[in-house]
Amino acid sequence: MGYQYKFFDNWRFGAAVLAVQSKTYNNGDAFIAPLPILTYDLGAVKLNAIYVPKYGDYNRFAVFGLYFSFPLAR
Repeated sequence: MGYQYKFFDNWRFGAAVLAVQSKTYNNGDAFIAPLPILTYDLGAVKLNAIYVPKYGDYNRFAVFGLYFSFPLAR
């Protein structure tokens, strides 16, 4: 679940709520966290960027990711 605010013509910024369970995060225990998302709209495809900072023993590694998304409808 998330929301993005549109600014300028092709840019969006927002956040989503993410459920995570991984051996490398929070000592393997599942948790819920906010995830900031920056999106550039290319028309039929959107380029998304995420960043999760290092946070004590909960998240020992800072993570940056890029991914494409393909909207099903406009």
